[in-house]
Amino acid sequence: MTVHQLPVDDTPHPLRRAVVALVIVALIGLGLGQLLLSSRPAAIAPHGGYRVIVSPHAPLGQAACRHELRVLGGGSGAWLCAGSADRLWIHLSVKNVRDSNGYPVCTLTAYNQAGSALFDQDVFFPFGFPAGLELPRGTSLHMIWYLPQAKHDPSYVQHQHWTPSEITRYRATCHGRPESQVPV
Repeated sequence: MTVHQLPVDDTPHPLRRAVVALVIVALIGLGLGQLLLSSRPAAIAPHGGYRVIVSPHAPLGQAACRHELRVLGGGSGAWLCAGSADRLWIHLSVKNVRDSNGYPVCTLTAYNQAGSALFDQDVFFPFGFPAGLELPRGTSLHMIWYLPQAKHDPSYVQHQHWTPSEITRYRATCHGRPESQVPV
């Protein structure tokens, strides 16, 4: 008895070929998309890996100031809240979108109604001493706090004469630093 072997058609089915091609094209597209996004960090977080929103805020009273400090993890802070009524207060929201260092350094600029810059100044975080605020990627901070007095703050840069009532908005930027760079 003779056994006849039937020819085997090992060519892929046209539908299977199309699905495999689509999967390959999709994976290449995802890879190129990731490459483009990683080369354009400003498109994701225009402020050095952090999304920042800052606005003027009315001064907090002593009890509210101490409560805010406790919520932020800074202890009772009676000395930090003493004399804070005459300071410029801000409402600051910072989200670490893509910075791997996790210790933000933030600078804000105050503007008047005409859009003219009045001054630049670093934001003081009243907790996390001495390393500073730790904000790991994906986490956020919302705080109401005051700016240091300009005459005692070396980061303060005045662009023009101003009064507190002239400030209509702020713009802030943050960048990260490693914990080992303790702020001075």
